[in-house]
Amino acid sequence: MDAARRKDFFDGQFTQHERVALVAGAGGIGTEIACGLGLAGAKIALCDIDPERLFLASRRLRQEDISHTTYCFDLSDTTSCEELIASVVAALGRIDVLVTATTHNQRTPLLEVNKESYDAIMNANLKAPFWVSQATARWMSTAGHPGRIIHILSINATVALAGVAVYGMAKAAMSKLVAAQTQEWTKRYNIAICGIHAGFVRTPLTEPLQANKAVMRWIGNHTQVGNGMADPFDLRGTVLLLASPVAGRFIAGAVVGVDGGFMIDPWPLHT
Repeated sequence: MDAARRKDFFDGQFTQHERVALVAGAGGIGTEIACGLGLAGAKIALCDIDPERLFLASRRLRQEDISHTTYCFDLSDTTSCEELIASVVAALGRIDVLVTATTHNQRTPLLEVNKESYDAIMNANLKAPFWVSQATARWMSTAGHPGRIIHILSINATVALAGVAVYGMAKAAMSKLVAAQTQEWTKRYNIAICGIHAGFVRTPLTEPLQANKAVMRWIGNHTQVGNGMADPFDLRGTVLLLASPVAGRFIAGAVVGVDGGFMIDPWPLHT
């Protein structure tokens, strides 16, 4: 097979040419996912609650010469979600892919969690992805437009780690949401839903961990790839697979681990 045919095959499997991808959450992971989808040919709509974070993400996309529009909304509010979807469709014509990467965390022992921190964590990690995916699916189903929804989850959905219980609760609920949305939307509306269990990733959210040598050593000892932490761009390839109606055609309801083998927790002795 010559080089041109190989390139055509690869492009046909993973291209996002002329597709529209909405990325909700412009943090480190969301920005790199938006870059990956944009470099694969998608027109990008990027949304975040924080104007400064949105500005920095937009600058990163401009560096890659990626066509994009930005929107500042609080996606834990249902009205804001409906306004966002209407705005994206008005500007770009449709939505083919939604990635929910909204996140927030406060490392607090359970006995010290207060209502304000609980609500902030749940708003970003559960309410926002729930409402924005509902609004997106409502548009897709009404328009008769097939689509793909990818939720960025966390290994905290299945592993209990001290100080992040509320965050883990939200991510565990999102794992169940992937299954429920698949059951209700995939066959009926041709909307495929998947999730990614991200491991420890170098983002502003994990800076306290990165500064702790003992914690980094522990993470490294339990991870089989590299030094224990992924970089945000390490999630790009999995997102491109799940977002593709060709390469990912028969993938629905799956939650894929991108954790460097952390969840294996192997026997510590090597023979």
